[in-house]
Amino acid sequence: MEAINIRFRYNDPDPEAYLVEIEDDNGRSIRVGEWIKDGEYQKLRITSREILALPSGDEVERAEALAERFHEAYEQLAPYHGHKTNKETAVPWKDMPHNHKQLMVHVCAKLLRQGI
Repeated sequence: MEAINIRFRYNDPDPEAYLVEIEDDNGRSIRVGEWIKDGEYQKLRITSREILALPSGDEVERAEALAERFHEAYEQLAPYHGHKTNKETAVPWKDMPHNHKQLMVHVCAKLLRQGI
């Protein structure tokens, strides 16, 4: 990873807070905390312990491939178990919302690091 970009995004329900995400050179991001106004001060509250678990390099490709296969298998098998999947995510991998894809890739990277 060449650089980590820190992005502050307006938190719609709370006008006093901004979501804080870190993003790599490829646009993959993870929410790590909030920038909040506390009286006359502003502070950064880090809420994620997974920052160091972000995939990088070769690991990204392996995690993305596993996440895509997992998604496809899950969507295919869910109806046989009486489970109706979320309408927003019951789509082909290429059409999955970005935040859902990133979560699945992050989970798969973590599992791959654990040797699973």
